[in-house]
Amino acid sequence: ENQLASYAEVVSPNGTVIPVPLALAGQANFNNHLRRIVDSAHFGQSLPDGITTDLSASDQSIVIEMHEAMTKVCKEEGDSVWVWYLTNQMATYTLSRRGIDRIVANPPWVVMSDVQVAGRKSEMAKLIDRLDIGPGGKNAAAFDIAGVFVKRCRQLYLKGDQNAAGWVLNRSALSGSNWLKTREDQRQFNRVFIDLSKVREKPFSGASACVWIQSDIDAPIETRIYRNNGNVKVGATDSAREFARKTTWLPPPPSFPVEPSRYARGGNRSFLSGARLAPQCLVLVSELKEGTEPDTAFVVMQKSQQDTWKDVAIQSGEVPSQYVREVVLSSRNLWTFSLSPTLSTAILPLNASEEPDFIHESGSFECQDPFWRNLDTIYRDKRGIGDSTPATLWDRLTFNGGLLRQLRMEASGDKLTKVAYNSSGQLLRAARLQPTSLVDDGCYYLVTETEDEAAYLAAMLNSPCLHLAFQQARRSDRHFHQHIWNDVPVPLFDETDQDHVALAALTVEAEAISTQVAQALPPKTGQIKASNAIRRELRASQVAARIDEVVRRIMPSHSVSVYGETVPHPWRYQANDQLL
Repeated sequence: ENQLASYAEVVSPNGTVIPVPLALAGQANFNNHLRRIVDSAHFGQSLPDGITTDLSASDQSIVIEMHEAMTKVCKEEGDSVWVWYLTNQMATYTLSRRGIDRIVANPPWVVMSDVQVAGRKSEMAKLIDRLDIGPGGKNAAAFDIAGVFVKRCRQLYLKGDQNAAGWVLNRSALSGSNWLKTREDQRQFNRVFIDLSKVREKPFSGASACVWIQSDIDAPIETRIYRNNGNVKVGATDSAREFARKTTWLPPPPSFPVEPSRYARGGNRSFLSGARLAPQCLVLVSELKEGTEPDTAFVVMQKSQQDTWKDVAIQSGEVPSQYVREVVLSSRNLWTFSLSPTLSTAILPLNASEEPDFIHESGSFECQDPFWRNLDTIYRDKRGIGDSTPATLWDRLTFNGGLLRQLRMEASGDKLTKVAYNSSGQLLRAARLQPTSLVDDGCYYLVTETEDEAAYLAAMLNSPCLHLAFQQARRSDRHFHQHIWNDVPVPLFDETDQDHVALAALTVEAEAISTQVAQALPPKTGQIKASNAIRRELRASQVAARIDEVVRRIMPSHSVSVYGETVPHPWRYQANDQLL
């Protein structure tokens, strides 16, 4: 927009500049005038009468220039759809000038890393910086530009005295760190957030959504969620009476206060992330046999599906037996109240003392085992070249200390004083295990002081009545991470509290049922099917209900008190073992 001349410049695909007076674009009959201008230009006719009647002398001269430019464009570039093109180019201005009092919109869910055109990306980055809503730093690439739409549309178009806006956004807008500055910037307009990840029929298949209701009026806004009655479809032109006939109002699910637990990060009992066992084709074993030499094993490594590593041939060979270590992978081995009967295995170059099986040579640490050296060579050839990329395969495995922390844990016989849960997924799965058991970074874990404390925490994490509170603590569609401890105030285990002790005892019952179900399942049953079968038996045996009963006494403010239409039981399945 040229502010001094009060006109906008619309550029045709071949580069011809078409000036459009803002005074003309703001008129109610702009589309009619525009069609007459384009039609006359197409046929090489002069400017039609009556178009410039209500315009100033300067705006009249701009209309003449506009007509001349359109005549050139139609002659050189064809008639095409210039009325539609110019209407859409000027629509944002006319909308801004006229003003509206309501916005209902679904801005594009596009993160900055998805914008590939360099010039467009640069301009968007400048706009985000000017609006001061971006996260900055390493998180800048993950910024959702829907936040730009939220702020700019409010600035440009809402002009009423009691205006409001409703945005359909990715669920991360609710609590994601990349939306933090946008939420803070819009705080004075916040009225209602509706988490659509909890509705049975989600509006989008690719990601969970939320609705953000804003208003200039500092008063509560009533919002309702409706569902279709049967297979009836609601049409955009349906009357209020038709809509009421086709739908049923669903009371909103409960929301819970945000309170940190004593198990939160920074406390003396924090849950930690497991080890990053990657790249899997160089670390995880798909087939294991006895080696030809004493104290050796013959291993066949996995095939990778990741782009960087999928062309690596399947590696096989012999390694010292102590290199073969059982590991708990969240996606395969961590089931509800138990581990899979057969654990995954990984290759870790460790000696019998749990120390790296390396010797110092020529100023660097090199493993002398030929098979590991081969894996390390493949890693060095394929790894990224960034400054922060670990230089060796061992450096990759020990990056951020996730593996070393677990290797340094003291053995405690067969005591189950370690509790682990999955970092992502639809439902939490927690199980007790031995403290020396290695878990991958799909898990978070805590080594407890007693087996009872680990059992107490396993019951809390698996409890159906806390599922909604744990789910609301997530910062993205699927990731629990450590956020649940920052938002859900699970109390520290107290051995003198009868409810805490009772909850620990119920875990022992649940573990027995889980083990019994696991043993009856066919070999190589997947985690999802196995966990669903375990949960069905826990419901049928009433153990799940008894766990809920105790948890509700311990945490009444964060537990679902009754399951029903508003909040159905989270463990509900079809015959094919899929969640409804």
